[in-house]
Amino acid sequence: MFSIANLPKEHFLRRLNETIGFSFVNDLCKDHYCADNGRPSWEPQINDRMSFKYFLGLAVNEKGPGLSTLFKFRDRLGPERFGSIFNRIVEVARSHKLVSDKLYIVDSTEVQARVNRFRITEELKQSTKDDDTKGGSSGPNSGGGFTTPDPDARFGCKSKNRKFFGYKEHLCMDAESEIIVGRATTPGNEAD
Repeated sequence: MFSIANLPKEHFLRRLNETIGFSFVNDLCKDHYCADNGRPSWEPQINDRMSFKYFLGLAVNEKGPGLSTLFKFRDRLGPERFGSIFNRIVEVARSHKLVSDKLYIVDSTEVQARVNRFRITEELKQSTKDDDTKGGSSGPNSGGGFTTPDPDARFGCKSKNRKFFGYKEHLCMDAESEIIVGRATTPGNEAD
C-alpha cells in the first residue's frame, strides 16, 4: 500500500509541491465558477500514479475527475488565462531553482486541421494545375482558386514522405528538470 512516507523527499513532485503554492490558480479562475451553488470545481488532476495523487492532495483511494471535466475546464479558462497560469508556474519554479535554464529540448507534433483533407488535396492539385497554366502561385487562400475552411492551417512535412494539413504544437522543456517552460502553436509549414 502506498503511503506519503514512501515518497522520497527528493522526488520531483514532492519538491514541487513543497516549493510552489498553487492557490493562485484558484484566484485566477474564481470568476468562472458560482460560489454559492453546485459542487465545488475540480482542480485539474490526474489519476495514474500515487506520486501525482500526493502532489494533487488526493487520498490514495480518492478518484479524480474524468477527461471531459479537464477538457471543459481548459475550454472555460481560454488561452489567455491558461497562459497566465502557465507562465506564473514557470516563473515560480525558476525563482526556486527548480528550472536550471542550462539546456532546452524543443519538439513539435502535428495537429491535423478539422477539414476534409481528401477534398483539400484534390482542390490543391487542381489549383496547382490551373496556376501552372496561368503562371500563378497556389496555396490555401492565396487567390489561386484554393480555399479552406481553416484559413490559418497550412501544409507541413514531418518527413520527406509524411505530409499533413494543419498546425504544429511546439513544446520547450528544461532538460534537467523536465519542466515545460514554453509552448507555441504555428501553421504546419513553420519549422520546429
